[in-house]
Amino acid sequence: MKKTGIMFVIVTVMAMLFSVINVSAKQLKWTSVESTEDCVIAGYLVMIGTVKDVYRNSQWVKEITWNGEEINVGNVLSYDLDDLEEDVTHCLMVRAYSEAGEKGPYSDYVTFHPTSTPAKVENVAGFNDGVDAIATWTPGDKPCKLYYGLFSGQYFVSENFLVGVGFYQFPYWTVNYTLYFKVVMIDEYGRESSEANEVVLEPLAIPEEVQGTTAIDDGNFINVSWDFSSKYVDNYKIYWSFFPGSYLMEPIIVSNIENFVYLTRYGITTYVKVVGCNSSGESVTWQEVEVQPYTTPFKITGVEVRKNPSGELYVTWDFALDAVDGYRVYSSFWIDSFPMAPKEVAEVENVAFLPSYYSNYSGTIYVYVVAYNALGESVEKIFIPLVPTELVPDS
Repeated sequence: MKKTGIMFVIVTVMAMLFSVINVSAKQLKWTSVESTEDCVIAGYLVMIGTVKDVYRNSQWVKEITWNGEEINVGNVLSYDLDDLEEDVTHCLMVRAYSEAGEKGPYSDYVTFHPTSTPAKVENVAGFNDGVDAIATWTPGDKPCKLYYGLFSGQYFVSENFLVGVGFYQFPYWTVNYTLYFKVVMIDEYGRESSEANEVVLEPLAIPEEVQGTTAIDDGNFINVSWDFSSKYVDNYKIYWSFFPGSYLMEPIIVSNIENFVYLTRYGITTYVKVVGCNSSGESVTWQEVEVQPYTTPFKITGVEVRKNPSGELYVTWDFALDAVDGYRVYSSFWIDSFPMAPKEVAEVENVAFLPSYYSNYSGTIYVYVVAYNALGESVEKIFIPLVPTELVPDS
């Protein structure tokens, strides 16, 4: 029987064309050998060996050691190389065999050097406080390289770092831009980590609206306070004006650990707003507070004189609607003269007992209640006439 020579060609080794990022795609590929009437190709045999440089006879030569056992891969045109030992140069060649068991010549061998890549850099993070933009990561056992740019996946700058370094301060101009960066480890061959998460570092946001702003004219100052609820605040600015929405006066600035301030009062309606500030700007929205000028308290309503079961007379009233320092209860036998000192009551109370000498008095007495503050007492008064002996005690 005539034996037909088998022509065999290796097309490529995929690992030589793909970067180490696509390690799962490592394959040996070849073109098919055409069958003939006398020789029907049944499959292919792969021979694997190792190659190393050896200095012999005053020169470097490549020494190949074949494993000695062919791998029958069947009638396919590729062979996966994922299981080959890393960091070793392998040589590979292929030949076909026929249904009759005939074997063709080997192809020229090709070499393949699978490599291990550095580990992924862990805990990569970014921080921008409006003054500095900073990248941090956990250092590994190899030097690191940081890539960054202004668009995702497009890095126009890179920096190299020695082993043990896990910190980088970006140039000052970057604080006002959104940065995209990644950090990889690099080995002695220049190979980089196969995995690297991209981190997005946003510029410092301007502060949110300051909440809970209040302002009260107490007759001495305008007391302004607010909540510590705004984010990204370096300090607060307190603006004031005599016209709503128009703030032309220079604001008062306080630190971010303070939430109150005293403004000078001018005795007219004043408008106040508080904004948070940082290097990126001020709060774009705010709460405007209208501050009414401090005046003497309004008249006290709901005044009522009653007698308890023990026969004592007492007065009750409604709490004042405006800020007061306290209450005064006046009583007298005459409607046009109140010579006795009033009974003073704290601002948190609305009950006061009358002197005991009124309890059994059968004539008319007069009572009124006022609130007071630094400017004086309530101007309007409601006089309550009553005959103590005619009051029915509380049940």
